[in-house]
Amino acid sequence: MGTVLLDVNWGRRWNCGKYENAQLISFAFDRMPLTRNSSDGNADLVIGTTSRIAVVPKFLNLALLIPPGEYALSNIKIKVATSVSSVYFIEANRSRLLREGKPYAGSFKVEAGETVYIGNFGLDCFQEPILWRYYTEGRDNFQKHLAQFKSSYPFLDLSSVQYRLFETSLIGRSYKLK
Repeated sequence: MGTVLLDVNWGRRWNCGKYENAQLISFAFDRMPLTRNSSDGNADLVIGTTSRIAVVPKFLNLALLIPPGEYALSNIKIKVATSVSSVYFIEANRSRLLREGKPYAGSFKVEAGETVYIGNFGLDCFQEPILWRYYTEGRDNFQKHLAQFKSSYPFLDLSSVQYRLFETSLIGRSYKLK
């Protein structure tokens, strides 16, 4: 098994694109190579909010123990509202996020026995609500960030965490920790 570290902001974003508000509900990953077609079943790894009402508008630490391998983004679900009574969901699934069974929107890798930081996930509202992969910049800030993870997960050995962001050219910018 490998450990994946990430942060997620489930909070509502107000005046998000053309919407009154938007909220990230879930995103999911399929383990590569893909063994199902675009309409078959649930993803291998689903990360979702536990509340649509009582949400905290800040990044929260998550540590996930998963089988080693490459994981491609395969589903995104966002709640949007144009008013109190007009609420619906925007969803991108495998047919949009994978191309010919390969990662299109992005992927990450984790090896057995490895702990890897893949970034911070939340909404961006530039034109339309979209899942965006942010990141912690600079070695000093990353060490402070790891201290937050240690506080949340004191049983984890964080002495050799790999800084290897979720690789994407669609929902985040490239960055290498120096």
